[in-house]
Amino acid sequence: MKQEGFDIKVGRRGPDKLLTTFSKSPFWIWVSMSLVIHLSISAFISYGFIRDNYIDPEGAVARKAAALAAAKPEPPAAPKPVAPKPAPPAAVAPTVAATPTNLNDRLLEERKNTPVVKRITETAKPDEIPKQPTDLGISLDDTKLK
Repeated sequence: MKQEGFDIKVGRRGPDKLLTTFSKSPFWIWVSMSLVIHLSISAFISYGFIRDNYIDPEGAVARKAAALAAAKPEPPAAPKPVAPKPAPPAAVAPTVAATPTNLNDRLLEERKNTPVVKRITETAKPDEIPKQPTDLGISLDDTKLK
């Protein structure tokens, strides 16, 4: 007789019967197997430490020096001598239009009619502005049935 999800034969077996596989084998085999697994994992994780401290300490010093040298930025190369720029002709003198403020004004004038500038600079209509800073634009009077 079998119910869904439950085997009657397993339900009728006792704990001793279910653990016969483990109880018939010697306990020391399981202990030694777990010891080997733990030592293998510990040795794998500690390989760098064991190599640097016990197997090859001189190589560890060389690897550390190489890592420090790689981490340091190289000093900048000596700057190349810059040739002097020729002076502009006397006829071409800097004008007022080359100043940054006039340049900004000129750029704003050129871009005045673009959609982005219009969206940024447009002013709100009087009915869109809240009456007070705490006014959310809706009141209890607006929600009442009429």
